[in-house]
Amino acid sequence: NVKRVIAIELLCGVQGLELTLPAKPSQLVQKVFNKIRETISFISEDREYYKDLEEMVSLIDQGELSCLIKELQ
Repeated sequence: NVKRVIAIELLCGVQGLELTLPAKPSQLVQKVFNKIRETISFISEDREYYKDLEEMVSLIDQGELSCLIKELQ
C-alpha cells in the first residue's frame, strides 16, 4: 500500500530531521514536521511503531499534510 510506504518515509524523515537539530529546515518542511510532532512524539527508545504508523496514515487520510503543502505553493 503506497500510503503506508509514504507514512513510513515521513516517520523516518521527521525522526532524522530531529536528530540533525539545530539545523534549520525550509518553511514547508518545518510546518510538516510540527504537524507530525503534534501527534507523534520523538522516538527515544524502542517501542511498537504500529501506533505511530496508524497516526501517520490518519494524518495523510485527513489531508492535514497536503493542506500545509498547498498553503505554501
